[in-house]
Amino acid sequence: MPSRSPFSRLLRRAFYAFVAAGLLGFVALGIISWDREQADERKNLSVLSGFLASATQAFFDDLGHGLDPLGQLLQQIDVVNHPEAARAALEKFQKRYPQVGAMAVIDTSGRMLINTALPPGAPLPDYRHTTDYMAPFQAALDDPGLYTIGRPEYGQVIGEWRFPFRYTMRDEQGQALFMIQAAIPLGTGMHFLRNLSLPPNSLVGILREDGFQQARWPVDSPDKVYGRPLNGPRAARPA
Repeated sequence: MPSRSPFSRLLRRAFYAFVAAGLLGFVALGIISWDREQADERKNLSVLSGFLASATQAFFDDLGHGLDPLGQLLQQIDVVNHPEAARAALEKFQKRYPQVGAMAVIDTSGRMLINTALPPGAPLPDYRHTTDYMAPFQAALDDPGLYTIGRPEYGQVIGEWRFPFRYTMRDEQGQALFMIQAAIPLGTGMHFLRNLSLPPNSLVGILREDGFQQARWPVDSPDKVYGRPLNGPRAARPA
């Protein structure tokens, strides 16, 4: 077999070097493109996170400030002694805030006085002997803030997962008179979550300080998502 000339060997090496350089170039371009894509996604998620925080805060604040005049009206009606007289005002408020699934009024002992999801005269659930319910209820009653937001629970009355949005009406001395509770269904109440444009295989949600998720979208199994913290065992929840 005739030996290759030095020029032929040089040309062959140059060809291999060109192919290798081309492959490295394609790899480098792919890495750069992937890095840019990841950076863009992180930027978009950061913007999305900021929007979600603002929208959530605006939603809660609007609802909380709306409950203040409602509480004053219910006090004038004397809702503790005449709960059915407050039904029209509660239903009117609920129509104004379609994200709310039901409105309830609870006295300071934890006794439910009225719930718009039940007709007049229907038996009302009594959670006064349920520790998992009374502990957060009492904490909300003692909280000096405008409103409190409870952990997601399965609502027996409305028949779906929801979280309680609570407002405590107080007298001039700051003593609690009664509590107004708005049930926010997790399937429909947090409407702005469902309207977000998410990257493929992504989800968005609100995480509580105790590790439980306040809301999430999309969600396939509410029991698994809302019934336990993200980094712990399944937690007991009130019915």
